[in-house]
Amino acid sequence: MTLNITLLAGDRIYQMADFRQVDAVTRKPRLFITQKENIAIKADWTALICFAGVAHTGRVDVAHWLRQTIASIPFNQGFRTLVTALVGAESWLHEVRPLTIRQHTFTVGAFDRGRAIGLLVSNFQLVDGQRPRRFRLTPSHVDPQRPMILVSGTGGDHVDAGERDYLLDIVQRDTPPERVHQALAEINRTVASKDPTVSEACFTAHLDATGRGAGKPHYLDSVLGKRQDYMPENPIAGRLLAEMDRAVDAEGREMPVRLVQSAFMRSPHTERDHLRAIRLEPTDPNLHSNSGVYLYEVMHDAERARKAYRRALELNPNHANALGNTANLLWDAGQLDDAERYYQRSLEANPGEPIHRNNYARFLQLARSKYPEAEVLYVEGLEMDPKSPLLLSGLGDLYMRQGRFEQAKPYYERYIDVKPDDLSGRTALACVSYQLGVAPTEIIPLYREILDREPTHCYALINLAQLLFIERQDEEALDLMQRCTDPELEAELERQLYMYAHVPDNRPDALIHIRRLITTGVRLPHASYADNIDRARSDGHPEHELVEAIARVIADEMQAEELEQYEAWRSAESVR
Repeated sequence: MTLNITLLAGDRIYQMADFRQVDAVTRKPRLFITQKENIAIKADWTALICFAGVAHTGRVDVAHWLRQTIASIPFNQGFRTLVTALVGAESWLHEVRPLTIRQHTFTVGAFDRGRAIGLLVSNFQLVDGQRPRRFRLTPSHVDPQRPMILVSGTGGDHVDAGERDYLLDIVQRDTPPERVHQALAEINRTVASKDPTVSEACFTAHLDATGRGAGKPHYLDSVLGKRQDYMPENPIAGRLLAEMDRAVDAEGREMPVRLVQSAFMRSPHTERDHLRAIRLEPTDPNLHSNSGVYLYEVMHDAERARKAYRRALELNPNHANALGNTANLLWDAGQLDDAERYYQRSLEANPGEPIHRNNYARFLQLARSKYPEAEVLYVEGLEMDPKSPLLLSGLGDLYMRQGRFEQAKPYYERYIDVKPDDLSGRTALACVSYQLGVAPTEIIPLYREILDREPTHCYALINLAQLLFIERQDEEALDLMQRCTDPELEAELERQLYMYAHVPDNRPDALIHIRRLITTGVRLPHASYADNIDRARSDGHPEHELVEAIARVIADEMQAEELEQYEAWRSAESVR
């Protein structure tokens, strides 16, 4: 009934599972090419999970059930949730008859809040070598204080003491993971030569205490022959198989598509996670740079973040991410000359990475007002990577800021072609279309489509509200603006402008908010509010000239100081 080996080795866990299972329908061992090996990555725990025993009950595909069970556990739920779910498999496992083929074990190697755990959920074996009192799935676990091995499946009888000692020895000698993977595969292959219930092919994986790991299959030809595909079952793999251009052999026949190796990781989400990762690999500059990002963006500790970036650069002076992260920090601190030097270095270190090019281009626009230089960066980047979503949207935004709407439009269209499910591109395209003179009645359906897919999209809510005010659908427009609960400053400024222009009861409060936002420097260069101004004038707004003046200041066409000539504006200052 197969072979699984789990090796608990301090800060790293290894697991091996072969491909042979018992099918409860045919009651025969079979080469059940399935995703026996699973990885669970949650907020406070990570785990490798495999199973030995029953492959299919006639009603339940065990591999599919396990995948779905892991996926259904909420990210913030604790490790105990997994244990309870695995024990719950008894609800369908008890249907298998006769008892001789119902033997089943889920094997788990996990890190729960950094603590290593070995777990068996089995109806015939416990971690101490004993049997459960009743023939039903029973959890048993061990918290290893030193490296140890858990073996499940009938093939375990053929894993001798020498092989077990060898595995324990190599993990205590800090052997590279690739060699441990191969050692597990060779032991499985040896067992398969002695036990027909074990397949020569297997899958090995490892996981470390930081949530990083990798996996790979071995000896697939012994199971699949030379022609069959092998990709573990998941949506991404399915899309890869459907979209991949297959290689052909000398006779023109398509070659199989097979997984060679996979890698996975959990993004650290606490300072403890980052420190643990650095303790395991103290000379990895990526870990120090990532720790700096956490310290700066989550802990708001600029001094410690700078030290983390500095350490990353000591390990690798050309570490592009650490250079770029340092530049971001310096920009926020107002040290523009130093920031620019670091942006230049990050781009020189990795000119093909769009994020470094985009960050420097944004700095040139927003901090230096050097639009031509920023445009050159985007154009050069798109020559190297014509489908980069970051560069396409970045260049479109640059043209929008300059009022070059005709030039912005094709870049947003190309962005949508590359990322059709990302609504930000559709929102930008609708906005630029309005600026180019497309009638509101033609653009309103575009925003409605966006909001059907994301009802809380603030920019879509406020932009649609603007058009509905122009069309005199005030009740719905006001409802949309109230649904935008956490807008960015630019969106909030536009919302208050529309309130002041079109909602008489809200004018005093709206003007106070507008004055505060304009005073703090919020602007939307080249934005057009001509239709809203026309409506305010036609409605007899008592301060329609002030509405127009505010709109010009927002669009960066007029200095804010010129608003002081209006009594209502000065009154908003005294109220504030």
